[in-house]
Amino acid sequence: MQILLDELIVKYKPLTPTGRLASYIPELTKADSRALGIAVADASGVKAHAGDMRVRFTLQSVSSCSPLPLRCWITVLRPCLAASAWSLPATRLTR
Repeated sequence: MQILLDELIVKYKPLTPTGRLASYIPELTKADSRALGIAVADASGVKAHAGDMRVRFTLQSVSSCSPLPLRCWITVLRPCLAASAWSLPATRLTR
């Protein structure tokens, strides 16, 4: 997992300057738009992290976190795993 997270940071960190912070959320206007970090803990308690771990992040729009794991799996993690040496379990997503 650590190798995957490190690879994701290397791949996507250069894209951070292309995004814009939402100006209608005051706390976001104070955030560093170039900061990128990720931390993951699996069900067995194994933890991994990569990126800007010493930066304080603001958490906004918490309601969008519920579909976030599925969205990450579909758009980021699954393709990255498929392109790496990691093996993927067969999954079927249903609604």
